[in-house]
Amino acid sequence: MPNAITMLSDDHREIEELFAQYETSKNFEEKQKIAETVFLKLEIHAKLEEEIFYPTVKNATEHMETEVLVDQSKDEHAEVKNLITNLRSRTVEEERYYIKFQTLVDEVMHHVEEEEEKLFPKVQEEMSDKLEEMGDAMEERKKTFSR
Repeated sequence: MPNAITMLSDDHREIEELFAQYETSKNFEEKQKIAETVFLKLEIHAKLEEEIFYPTVKNATEHMETEVLVDQSKDEHAEVKNLITNLRSRTVEEERYYIKFQTLVDEVMHHVEEEEEKLFPKVQEEMSDKLEEMGDAMEERKKTFSR
């Protein structure tokens, strides 16, 4: 049975690895493919959090601080989505693309840090009995993206 926090953390590691591949790649075509993979992974990850993880946490928590962390995470998702939209309207060869992609990396890494250091420990403490159920729901939802 998947655990929701483990699943989301595994996604974070996968995206971090893609960021590293992007940075070390010297080929524009390869960078473009990596970037598109990053965008797709981030979009799926965000949907899992927004459709299942965040609502479940928000409905189950009794702590205002946890609710605030969820709301902040949603705001960060909106910023990341805007950056992805902007990047998709550009080509990887543009200098501005690299700057925007680096902004995306910075935003995502900040989001990951906030979740893993603040939100996830609170969720683990408050809702450990719901993590497998959420993980199952997220796993089922994730399957619909690969069809």
